[in-house]
Amino acid sequence: MTRGRFCDFASTPTLYLATLLNFTSILEPTEIQCPPTAQQCVATTQTPPRKKSRDREHKKQVTPEEKEAAKTKRSATEVLQEKKEEWAAGLKPWTGDERMRWPLGTLALFKADAKGAFKLTEAEMLTLPHESIPNSGKSYSYYALSDVKALARRKFLAGASLVDLSADSHVLENAGVQKKHTDNGQRNRGNWGDASTAVRNAVKRARATT
Repeated sequence: MTRGRFCDFASTPTLYLATLLNFTSILEPTEIQCPPTAQQCVATTQTPPRKKSRDREHKKQVTPEEKEAAKTKRSATEVLQEKKEEWAAGLKPWTGDERMRWPLGTLALFKADAKGAFKLTEAEMLTLPHESIPNSGKSYSYYALSDVKALARRKFLAGASLVDLSADSHVLENAGVQKKHTDNGQRNRGNWGDASTAVRNAVKRARATT
């Protein structure tokens, strides 16, 4: 049996040194990559702070004219609100005879139509006389067009409205104007008929001549 041959390191110092260095490199510790901790994960996933926009950094400079205009606008709004409160405080409900009837030829509006066309409130409408007609538990009230326009005019003159709708003929085009064409001595809807078309045509003719 043949024995293995051993290397004579003493006789070959260069080979011995190379072998020693090779073992040393194997035994040297290597850097182990550990998983990140929870705090590190949170830190890396946090949204970076937003940069301030230039609009915020450089706020718009308000001119003295703009300041004065804003002040005037606020003052006008406050004055209008005061006028509305004064106007509302002076409203008195109509206390006339509920059995009253309008004469023949009267142009009138239902309450809802009058409120919508002339921008009036319930309390304002209740200050006007009206012909009430009961019909199957529902009451129909006719308000004279002339009274409604006069009310809108008074509201404007009192400063509680910015627009004089009583002078605007356009509001009558779709206001649903009614006309009392007969009078059978009773309060019923048969005495009234729709006059919207006639009023609309009259408004158009008047507009064409101006």
